[in-house]
Amino acid sequence: MKLKLKNGKASFSHFTFEDKIHDIGWSLFENKAIAKTSRIKNTGIFETIDVTMYMLPEFKKADYILKIDNNDGLFPMEKIIQAISKVVQIAMVYPINKDKLKSKNNLIF
Repeated sequence: MKLKLKNGKASFSHFTFEDKIHDIGWSLFENKAIAKTSRIKNTGIFETIDVTMYMLPEFKKADYILKIDNNDGLFPMEKIIQAISKVVQIAMVYPINKDKLKSKNNLIF
């Protein structure tokens, strides 16, 4: 998945699963990517710099985001969080209130 922001373009790893039986979409994507951007130095020479970009900048400490479409309570969020928390490699799991997201347009894909 590519995201274009004022600092440049970044590619984010993105994995999807469509549960056709329950009509639920699961999307797991990384929150942080490094973008290469160019700028002109005072000498008139182009310089390429690395810029860190976030899919959800207000959650910079989150490495990955799980977006669930059309859940409508079929799978209770508490049970999803408990199941994910049991994975040894995952340090922290918490829900994000979609109504408080500042960059929710980045999640339309």
